[in-house]
Amino acid sequence: MKSSLFSLLLISCSLFCVSAQLDNLHWQEVEYHDDSGDPSGEAKIIMNYWISGDTVFKGKAYKKLYRECVYQDSAEFHNDGLIYRYGISFRLGIREDEQGRIYISDNVSYPTELLLYDFSDWDIGDTLFLNRGGDNITPTIITVNNLDSILLLDGSYAKSFSGFDQLKLINGIGFTNGFLFPIAPYPGSILRSLIFRFYKGDRLLWENPKYVDLNNLRNNMVVRTYSAKNILNFNLPFNFNQLELYSLDGSLLYKCYNQGNTKIQIGPISNGVYLFKVNDTNGSAIIRGKTIVR
Repeated sequence: MKSSLFSLLLISCSLFCVSAQLDNLHWQEVEYHDDSGDPSGEAKIIMNYWISGDTVFKGKAYKKLYRECVYQDSAEFHNDGLIYRYGISFRLGIREDEQGRIYISDNVSYPTELLLYDFSDWDIGDTLFLNRGGDNITPTIITVNNLDSILLLDGSYAKSFSGFDQLKLINGIGFTNGFLFPIAPYPGSILRSLIFRFYKGDRLLWENPKYVDLNNLRNNMVVRTYSAKNILNFNLPFNFNQLELYSLDGSLLYKCYNQGNTKIQIGPISNGVYLFKVNDTNGSAIIRGKTIVR
């Protein structure tokens, strides 16, 4: 029986495996924090995660994983009124080997490379280990009762595992509680968290049905624009899929997809009036607007 041990260890199976293809992955997570200043007793935080650029730790090449807080509805004061400060921050280095194993390192918290996931195939009878640090290691055998498959939005299937106290793990996506859930247990102020949208390139691969606000996201979309030194800046909602910029005669000048960064710069661009359109994952326009470059 195959088995390996790490912060989260998953071993082989044979039905279907979603390749991580790290360069193309980005996702959104929601955190619910304890917030005594809010009538509901909790604050909702929305985070973007994406991979961009390269780094080297101890002679090994990694991709850079970034995080940005893009929304929070806290009523309680934390760090000048915010639970997290807005802005982009480097989270850690991440790499994938040929077998689909995901490793992380940051030369600080994880100076020794840590195997986070094994997204190779999983098989009934193999042993999986969830290691939360120290002696807190939980082994679980894959059985017909805890192994399943789910239909992804691109029409493919991915295996899912629910043997760790019903925590759901999706091959190629990670724990639905959060991609870094194995190494980032909830601080005292976080009540719960989850991945609610997961993308592969410009395609939405999976939506979490447990995120009850998902269907209301479109109603909350706001686009802010401003220009400086002939650079047009867009502040976009975290759930946009595609931005298009047009001249007044209808010519398409620029198009980009959501790669996790909600701040888009276009330029240098001539002074004038421009039209823009923000599309959802089906290509339908959900926001149209006009902006001026001075």
